[in-house]
Amino acid sequence: MYEKDNMMGPDNIATVLAPTVMFSKEDSLGNILEMIKRGNIVLATMIKNYHELFETVSHLQCPE
Repeated sequence: MYEKDNMMGPDNIATVLAPTVMFSKEDSLGNILEMIKRGNIVLATMIKNYHELFETVSHLQCPE
């Protein structure tokens, strides 16, 4: 919606939030990096398809 103004589309939002939301206690750097990459994909997909995953209330949706 506001991606043109702030460059924060679903993929960028997922990159920022996924490491926190999909935290792993893996001690191997390779495992942590792989989990972050997978987390970014999962979270970006959820953001892009929020309307199919979650019930929304029309008055709470952001204007387009």
